[in-house]
Amino acid sequence: MMNFGMWGGGALSMILFWIVVVVLAILVLRGVFGVPRGRHEQAKVKRSPAALVQARYARGEISREEYQTILNDLKEMQ
Repeated sequence: MMNFGMWGGGALSMILFWIVVVVLAILVLRGVFGVPRGRHEQAKVKRSPAALVQARYARGEISREEYQTILNDLKEMQ
């Protein structure tokens, strides 16, 4: 029979045990302290279409003309 030495089962079991302990500790800490508030929290907040267009304009994603056109279209829809 082959002798695997310490890696035969004892060390492997110990490594797996500590991996499970660390993962559980991380899950518990995330549950206690919660997820940091950032983009995930902002994504849950429903904003009006006008506010979304304003944010896109502020980030430079759309031009002034596009911004005004979209706002006018939104006003016509209401």
